[in-house]
Amino acid sequence: GQWEGRSPHPDLDLAWYAKQPAVREDIAAERAPGAFVHWITIGRQAELPGCPPPRIEVSTGEAAELYRHRAKIITPLFERHKLDFTHGAGKTISVVLSVGNQVEETMVSLASLQAQGIGGVELVLIDAGNDDGGGTDIFDFVAGATVLRFGAPLDPAAARKAGLACVTTDAVLFLAPGVELAAGAVNALVTRLNRTPETGAVGGRLIQPNGRLQEAGGIIWRDAGVRPYMWNESPLAPEANFARATEVCSLQFLLVRRAVLTSLPAAPDHIGHDAAELCLRIRAAGYEVMYEPGAVAFLTTDPPMLHVDQVAAFALTHADYLATRPAFDPAMEAFARVPGSRPRRILFIEDSVPLRRIGSGFVRSNDILLAMASPGHAVTVFPMADNGCSLSAIRAELPDNVEVMHDRTIADLAVHLAERQGYYDLIWIARTHNLDRVLSAIKGQLARVIVDTEAVASARLAARAAVLGESFDLDAALREEFQALGRAALAIAVNDAEANLIRHQYSGPVTVLGHALRPEPTPRPFADRSGMLFVGAIHGMEHPNLDGLIWFADQVLPLIEKDLRWETRLTVAGYLAPGVSLERFRSHPRITLRGAVTDLTPVYDSHRVFVAPARFAAGLPFKVHEAAARGLPAVMTGLLARQLGWSDGDEAMAAEAPDAAAFARQVITLYRDEMAWTRSRETALARVAAELDPDAYAARVQSMVSGPDIFH
Repeated sequence: GQWEGRSPHPDLDLAWYAKQPAVREDIAAERAPGAFVHWITIGRQAELPGCPPPRIEVSTGEAAELYRHRAKIITPLFERHKLDFTHGAGKTISVVLSVGNQVEETMVSLASLQAQGIGGVELVLIDAGNDDGGGTDIFDFVAGATVLRFGAPLDPAAARKAGLACVTTDAVLFLAPGVELAAGAVNALVTRLNRTPETGAVGGRLIQPNGRLQEAGGIIWRDAGVRPYMWNESPLAPEANFARATEVCSLQFLLVRRAVLTSLPAAPDHIGHDAAELCLRIRAAGYEVMYEPGAVAFLTTDPPMLHVDQVAAFALTHADYLATRPAFDPAMEAFARVPGSRPRRILFIEDSVPLRRIGSGFVRSNDILLAMASPGHAVTVFPMADNGCSLSAIRAELPDNVEVMHDRTIADLAVHLAERQGYYDLIWIARTHNLDRVLSAIKGQLARVIVDTEAVASARLAARAAVLGESFDLDAALREEFQALGRAALAIAVNDAEANLIRHQYSGPVTVLGHALRPEPTPRPFADRSGMLFVGAIHGMEHPNLDGLIWFADQVLPLIEKDLRWETRLTVAGYLAPGVSLERFRSHPRITLRGAVTDLTPVYDSHRVFVAPARFAAGLPFKVHEAAARGLPAVMTGLLARQLGWSDGDEAMAAEAPDAAAFARQVITLYRDEMAWTRSRETALARVAAELDPDAYAARVQSMVSGPDIFH
């Protein structure tokens, strides 16, 4: 039961316990073979929690009351030291806020606005004559604002119109009392607005007082009004964490181009001036309304449901538009699109979320996603397994307009496709083994299927068998590996040799897509460099990178040391998967273990020789390409040189893996001979520039996504 994640006791949730960082680290270091044994031998004694803490449910009303108590404590602080919005000539953004009876809540909003640190805020406050009955005047706490006073209460639309007449900057932020801005929220809106001139308005991610999602954009439905997307769900849900065009965003926190606002024709009197009406008119004028998840705002008051009372008014003047909208379907509400402007909708399936830091083909998948997302295709990443990466790491490494189903696995794929039946135009499957795993789930889908083999596993297994002196039937393995490939409209290989292997098993079109890199050689001269460098992700104790490293350390390094003596130093860097241990090298006098390194550029710059000692491998060695792009010459096995199409003595130095003495001689030659080092460096850089151009790579991906199914 321990391997199935079963819970032997109510106080021990093994599936949850196994994901905790301390537990994962101990298992990776082989201090325990699994989560259950870890709990028995380590966790209990260390008093680690065996299950998640109980979830405390707080109603929005209770949470709002707590916010009000906090606001009452904060507001008096500004009586002696006012919030100063004096901006001088450096105005960058205008903020329009209508002051009602919520003085304390409004002060929370203004304090969070000033804390944004953007400078030059032109603040316009509208006093519509409301009175909280206590004689408290918000203008006693604020300086430097433009104040409009009216003798009678104004409705929100009239107040916004009055405020708009006073603003002078290019961007206007409509802000409601009781909205507390998270750090960087306004900058996120401004950045999104300025990305393209076609963007007319940007809204953010609104969080209810109890921590549930209030809005992540909204959709207008023909028969069910306007619905906020993902209302009352977790703010960390994948569907709420990617930027996209939407149909409506709340006026509680909405940034709009002033030129767009002033150019819109006046709405008829019978049309309600709510957010849905405004956003609809912005879209009708040819501008996009965008949702920006990085702009987070917390509501400190109990909010009503978003914009559901004005839909009848839309029908009076926008009947043609509403007639094109689908009937309301909760499972599909994020995915309605205005007819005539739909991008390709792509489901990208990978072993795990393709972060660059975990290597092993995921860097290449990351580059493919960048190429897909840059022209605006709607891409959803669906991982087959949980790789334990945080949402912050995902946001840092993947395009912000890509939807990443970070909390799903293969067990959820069938439900996901059923909920979005007919939505995807293309299913891109990374790694051939995933095609076998998802066949039943994609059955009946009309989407075109592309299988990116990434590496021919049978070729790697054959090479491993040869190294170990074992028999292996390559033809039978290839037939089994590609038996389901007939479902694909296109197959992709990473090099010509593997493309030819696939063509013998698959009658459809096969094309080649390798790596994307731009030459960026590090500047340090030959004489100022020292040491050898090994970089590679290791995803298991039988991984090719670990096998090659062990062979190099045990068989090659001692031969090198006889010549280089005290100069012999090997640095090992790269991602280690849970369960992988390099303890056998930790006390080695000539080896330094660096682990995963976020920025390898200084490491490439300081070392003199890159070593790639893989004895068996498939695909294309990205780290060799990356080292070459950084100007670090390599010594590699003949296997890797053939995969790259490189020649010994030109782009690199090469030797066959069984011959440790030959490999050592090549390392010593490259380490000692500056002329050979320079020739290898310059030749490899030229190959990178000619073959791995990122712009050409992106165009190639685009042709696969948007073009015909047959490539040459």
